Amino acid sequence: MKLSHQTQLLIVAIVSLVTTVFVLDYYGYLRHSREVDAIYMAEFSLIANVPGQDQFVSHIASNQRARCVENYLVLESSEQTTVTGLLVDKRKRPVRCQFTEEQ
Repeated sequence: MKLSHQTQLLIVAIVSLVTTVFVLDYYGYLRHSREVDAIYMAEFSLIANVPGQDQFVSHIASNQRARCVENYLVLESSEQTTVTGLLVDKRKRPVRCQFTEEQ
């Protein structure tokens, strides 16, 4: 069986591509997303303070806590201590916060 020059080039290209991907994965240059990375914690909405308008919220607290870490708002799960995430808006922009100590 004699392979043509084009077939040989195609086989070499495919083998090179597969080998390159395998080596990059082996040495950790390819990042695989984990299930924890894709967790959608909750949907949030803003209740604006409007004078003269009644606002009603639940008396039961949510399962998330917010902290200000390096000037960004980070959410933590109260139930699972390993689940944390950066709070972002619909356009994936992080929500900034400012930590000030009140006297």
